[in-house]
Amino acid sequence: LSLHDALPISLDFETYCRIFLYLGDHSASDVLQNLACPLLIIAGEDDPMTPLDTATLMKEEAPDAELCIVPYGTHFCLLEFADYINLRMERFFRQVSAA
Repeated sequence: LSLHDALPISLDFETYCRIFLYLGDHSASDVLQNLACPLLIIAGEDDPMTPLDTATLMKEEAPDAELCIVPYGTHFCLLEFADYINLRMERFFRQVSAA
């Protein structure tokens, strides 16, 4: 069984490329300003796809946001440092529950 046969969907490469081109234009600032709940933003220190200044701007735009920068983390820091992030999220949820 090949990887392609194991995937539940097929990938339309042309559509994927078109979506990828639009990612740089995406902004959630209009949503962030209106959040009515605490927000934990997790960012990799070495993420070339979403630089730290983007994460910092998100924190500034959200009224109740906290920024967690993962040292040595890339765009895939959730996988690279799963234990660290799980502990950080657990702490965040405890803080939010106690408030």
